[in-house]
Amino acid sequence: MRLGSFHPRFGFVAAVSVSLAVGLAVFAMAWGRAQSATITASYESGYLDVSLNGYGATGMGTFRLDDAGAGHVALCIEADERHSTDADAYAPVENRFQSAELDTLVWLIARMPSVDSDSGVAAAALAWYYSGALRNIGVPVWADGHRDFADISPVDPERWDSLRPYNLSHLIGLRAEGMDLDTAERRVVELFDTVARLAGPWQLIDSDGRFQLTGPAGPISGHMVRIEVRDHTGTSTSTADLVTDANGSVTPAFTAMAAGGSVHASTTSPGTHREWDGPGEVQRLITATERPLSVDRRVPPQPGHLLVVKQSSDPTIGVADAVFELLDNNQSVVERVSTAADGRATFAPVDPSIHPAPYTLREVSAPAGLLVSAPNQVLPTLSARSNDPTTVVMTDAPRTVPIEVVKEFSIEGVGPPDRSGFEFDLVRISDGLTTRLVTDASGRSQRVDIAIGDYTVCETKVPAWASALVDGGCVTLAVTLGTIDEYDEAVGPLAPERPAYPVPYVNNVVGPSIMTQAHDRADGDRLLAATGGATIDVVTMTGLIPGTTYVLSGELVPPGGTPTPASEDVPMSSVDTARVTAHTEFTATLSSEAHQVEFAVPALAAGRYVIVERLWVGNRVVAEHADLTDDLQTIVIQPPAAVATTSTVPVTTVPPTTIAPVGPETTPPPTTPPPTTPPPTTSPTIIPSTTTPLPTTTVTTVLPTRVTVATTSTTVAPPVVPQLPKAGAGGGASHLVRLADIALLLGVGLIVMTRVVPRREPTDEIV
Repeated sequence: MRLGSFHPRFGFVAAVSVSLAVGLAVFAMAWGRAQSATITASYESGYLDVSLNGYGATGMGTFRLDDAGAGHVALCIEADERHSTDADAYAPVENRFQSAELDTLVWLIARMPSVDSDSGVAAAALAWYYSGALRNIGVPVWADGHRDFADISPVDPERWDSLRPYNLSHLIGLRAEGMDLDTAERRVVELFDTVARLAGPWQLIDSDGRFQLTGPAGPISGHMVRIEVRDHTGTSTSTADLVTDANGSVTPAFTAMAAGGSVHASTTSPGTHREWDGPGEVQRLITATERPLSVDRRVPPQPGHLLVVKQSSDPTIGVADAVFELLDNNQSVVERVSTAADGRATFAPVDPSIHPAPYTLREVSAPAGLLVSAPNQVLPTLSARSNDPTTVVMTDAPRTVPIEVVKEFSIEGVGPPDRSGFEFDLVRISDGLTTRLVTDASGRSQRVDIAIGDYTVCETKVPAWASALVDGGCVTLAVTLGTIDEYDEAVGPLAPERPAYPVPYVNNVVGPSIMTQAHDRADGDRLLAATGGATIDVVTMTGLIPGTTYVLSGELVPPGGTPTPASEDVPMSSVDTARVTAHTEFTATLSSEAHQVEFAVPALAAGRYVIVERLWVGNRVVAEHADLTDDLQTIVIQPPAAVATTSTVPVTTVPPTTIAPVGPETTPPPTTPPPTTPPPTTSPTIIPSTTTPLPTTTVTTVLPTRVTVATTSTTVAPPVVPQLPKAGAGGGASHLVRLADIALLLGVGLIVMTRVVPRREPTDEIV
């Protein structure tokens, strides 16, 4: 290479003229796509009339090449040529030099926001050093002329940041226009050291959660690395620019990605420089390129963990075998699980990259005895910690059947119409859960929903009027799944109207005690003339149930006869028209009351007639006095020819007659043989009599202590007993002895003696 016009003693005026003439140069031939392109080269920064190690140059510094509007900082790598400002003087050419240091030097200069003159001339001097530029006499520019042009460097044999002054015996260093460029010399060392540290090639690696940038000389510190977070679809979610530390590392901080993704680290490093040259003797220039570096760290998806816990609002019902489904954002079923006996079920880890959030947890089926009543749960995310999963508690209500207690009695029609005030305790046996139930006026309690289990219903309180009733005993209930299934099948589990299942609770009715005493209405005795008369039977009763409508029916049983069976109902006149019957109806207001039954006795054959009394509720006999030996119930019909006398009916001691308990499908047992001495009886209500009353007897009817009553029953109206016609008011036997009635008495005696009975027309009714 020739020195040419670059003479170390080049004049100052000429140098200024040349530097001022540096203009824009148009180059042809764009790199890689055309043979000719306009490239402009202009002098950028540095000094004029420069001497480098005794080698003189008109100017040294940086240049700028404009390639189709894109500006590039350029450095000269030939010492014995001059640059050109001619159009099309420069074009990209194949690189002649392979130097990482040269690549790094021009890359550093190109990255500077601005290049000062000292940096410009220092960079130009180092470019000649790294490219081995020669003087026109063929020796390196970087050589010591006083040591036979031995090679020198910015640090050997002397460091240029502490060089001795430049003189004719020490031609090492930089000078410009007769001045030492000490700052530029120190800048040469700084750039030299930086290039040595940064010379490539670089590499960017992922190292244990960090990204590290290194080169042949070690870590690259102070360099910017861009961090980009991308989700599992590759979409960028965030970016950050970090500067490497002394170890060349950056540690990104980013939020965890449940669905996974990647972290992309990228930066630029010195690339292979580009060389520019042209025909003729012009300088060869270089410009910088960048080599991109990047590395991806894959962030695996974080499996989501979910635990579902089934609970029951009724602790007595198990929580096993509840079935749950987990749905992803696409409404695809992730998994279906069933709960264990403790109500817990764990889903397998959920891959959010396959099943994206949010999630929906829904109950498919409930444990036996429970309803699917817990609403679906929406879960935005799932816990990434297997030891601390997302836990969802879902509580179900029990399946139930509604019941109500219905008050019933062993005999229909007992008590007042208002059946309110009966109280019951509904107790679940398994845990003692107690519910108080109270009947309303209809005799029905409030409804209550009960779940699976065994229960007892026991009566705890009755209204005052029912104090004489006997508790039929607690009712037991067994509610099973089958019970509820049958109910739901018939009614529907979600039907708005769910009628209550009736639970009958029966109170047994104890028959009242009856104390009776008959007498002739006319004179108070128990003797009637053959012509008949009126007989009153006073019935005193205890053990009545207030509010109950009773019917007292009586029958005059002829001598040697038997009472009409009670099963044939009242009135009994339809059974045997020859019998005399009477009845009265009353509604009890007290537990002990007395009522009269009046018999219109027609003319009957002489003899001993016994009045049999029965107490009815509806069509049921609840008490009866049917002792045909009871003198107090005996009426004697005298023969027609009898002389009026005062007679006394012998009194026979008769024990109280006890009727068997009255209930469904029961038959009164036979009369118990009378004891020697009857038990004493009393009557709360005494009806005055004109004669001294004889001892009374008591008939007590005891109903069964437990009567089974069907759930559905047909109400039977109380027997309708017609009013019997009253016979004419006849006198006693004393009337028969009147002298004025001798003829009538003789006629009656004749009829009796001849046993002649007057004919009765079919229309005549004798009772």
